[in-house]
Amino acid sequence: MNNHVFLDIDTVLDLAISSRKGHRAAIVLLDAVENDSLRASVCATDLPNVSSELEGFMGADDALLYMQALVEALDVATVDEAVCKQALALGEGSFATRVLQVCAEKSNADYVITSNPAAFKKSNIKAIDATKLIRLQAQ
Repeated sequence: MNNHVFLDIDTVLDLAISSRKGHRAAIVLLDAVENDSLRASVCATDLPNVSSELEGFMGADDALLYMQALVEALDVATVDEAVCKQALALGEGSFATRVLQVCAEKSNADYVITSNPAAFKKSNIKAIDATKLIRLQAQ
């Protein structure tokens, strides 16, 4: 196991917004990243959407500070033409989900962390929620 996970946009938002259902588990994940027991990545294409959501929730200045900390804490996978073409060739699910799947597979991630594992049913990388990952790491 590489101890490497890819976070979907909902999981990244769970990190920032305490009122979200997955917040507590996402914070435990972030603690593991900060303790170097877990490597977490996010797709670069998700970051503008995360920023927009956070600006509406916490204001532009705080959202910018949060985004700076997020980029420091997580690996950011680049998305180029080849990734987009691979994602398009997958042919099922949303384009954003397919891009994340391709990035996770290219990096040999262990898991995609998502609140919607069913969206990744055809992925070579297992998709689980943050709570399940925490339980697996505790074993």
